[in-house]
Amino acid sequence: MTIEDQITALIAQAEPLRLLPDAEGESMGLPGIVEQINALRAEQAGVVRAVVDVPVVDPDAPVVDESTAALPVRRPGRPKKAS
Repeated sequence: MTIEDQITALIAQAEPLRLLPDAEGESMGLPGIVEQINALRAEQAGVVRAVVDVPVVDPDAPVVDESTAALPVRRPGRPKKAS
């Protein structure tokens, strides 16, 4: 069965559920069918879904002010540059 055939079959399966009120259609699995259709369409288009790794932020970590974080640190005893 081709991807297009699978999509057509899922659309036919979803059609009667689309006529129901939202809550009833959801309880009968309409969102799952829509997800399957979208996944098949993405596969058909050659799109790969990727899971993005998001870094975990420690809520207790100190907050760094980005505007001053990149400034160089002047060591004590070092003379200032002449203008």
